[in-house]
Amino acid sequence: ESTYSDPRVRAYLAQHFVTARVDIDSRPDVEERYASWGWPATIVFSEDAEELGKYRGYLPPEELLDLLTANRAEAAKNQAEHPATGDGTPQAVTVLPSRANFLALKEKAEARLEKEWDATEKGWGREPKVPLGPTTTYALLQGERGDAKLKEHGLAILEAQRAIIDPVWGGIFQYSVATDWNHPHFEKLMYFNAPALENYSRAYASTKDARQLASANDIRRYLEAFLLAPDGGFHPTQDADFNSHDERGRKMLGEDYFKKNDVDRRSLGIPRVDPHEYADATGMAVAAYVAYFNATKDKAALAVAEKGAKHLIDRHLTKDGAVTHDVVDGDKASGMFYFADAVWASWALVQVSSIKDDVAKKETTYRDAAFKIAEWMKRSLETKNGAFFAHTKSSFDAGIFTQRRVPLEENMLATRLFLALSDSLVAPPRKPTPAEASQAESFRITAQRTITVTLNEGGIERRGKFLGAELLALDAWLATYPKQ
Repeated sequence: ESTYSDPRVRAYLAQHFVTARVDIDSRPDVEERYASWGWPATIVFSEDAEELGKYRGYLPPEELLDLLTANRAEAAKNQAEHPATGDGTPQAVTVLPSRANFLALKEKAEARLEKEWDATEKGWGREPKVPLGPTTTYALLQGERGDAKLKEHGLAILEAQRAIIDPVWGGIFQYSVATDWNHPHFEKLMYFNAPALENYSRAYASTKDARQLASANDIRRYLEAFLLAPDGGFHPTQDADFNSHDERGRKMLGEDYFKKNDVDRRSLGIPRVDPHEYADATGMAVAAYVAYFNATKDKAALAVAEKGAKHLIDRHLTKDGAVTHDVVDGDKASGMFYFADAVWASWALVQVSSIKDDVAKKETTYRDAAFKIAEWMKRSLETKNGAFFAHTKSSFDAGIFTQRRVPLEENMLATRLFLALSDSLVAPPRKPTPAEASQAESFRITAQRTITVTLNEGGIERRGKFLGAELLALDAWLATYPKQ
């Protein structure tokens, strides 16, 4: 705010640029493309939407003016050196890697992850300390299978990250800005709260430790008090600071606001909750509630999950299987559709189906919806060589935005999703029809193509502490891969 309110910056931008502020929750394609640059991120484009510069975090006025001046001077050169080419399709793999190849990737990923472990402060990575959902899930899963080191890591990070659970309202803050867990950034995101609920639930199921259940309940009570919408969908985020979106109202930084008790907080007001009900956030929450139910058999939690699943079907799922980002009235969906919404919605529906559907009675509402979404993904988002683009094409895109990306984490979830869909058709005691067996094999091949073209040693080395998604996908794929 201090930079863009500076008169010199405002005048320079007005004369030479068109400015736009993007809510990344509303544009998952932009969030995925620039997530590694952190938020806030400043991206400078040419008039043809080619990238001229990408800058991480806060920029003081003088630094931003210098960068903008340099970007304008270098615009023509940069356009010549970095023309838009291709569509982001991953390179084809002509020979399927062997089981030994996949095992080697898994071992390399585990070794790389171990290098990130902070034995002093407990957690993967040094600074900031992040409650890494998929990575913790993988550690707990391997712990359940007898891996003592990963079990210790998983339980240790769950213990350590309790320091960034809000003691008043519950819910986990986004991360700790320091090398320890005692300096939270106070935003609350579904992206972190849903896996926290799942992981504390999983830990309770395996240990029967009441403290794990208490932490799961702290996440759950926050979600139901603040992020659960009346129609069963979930809101994605709550602001770190009070009144940060209101230029006229009294403002208060999160570090001051969240020190207060419930009464004092409410006397001031509630930090803004994003009012949208995005499909990916709702899918994350529904899947986490199923995990909580599996650990506790709490029927009220299952009711929340089922209502959320019905919300995805009634308010997001289109007739042809696409999933809208925000809720729509009737079948009025149009414009861009996002892979993250589709894969999370289908994954959530599979989780609910595992409990609520009855195949013997031909009651397969949730599984059928998950299949419908999966088939749409294959038709509309799958690249010619395997894996999925981040979104459908848009006639409004230009420059760098015509090059659709293949997001890694969502493709790793898609690998697990298509394996789960395949398994739901043929796993004992099922006796699949020829048509079901054919569809199951089609889903398995989709999973195979997805993991094969997206995983490689170089990517594993770069991802470091964020390798949980890859390890979960490798684990699921190796469980189905022929052992000969």
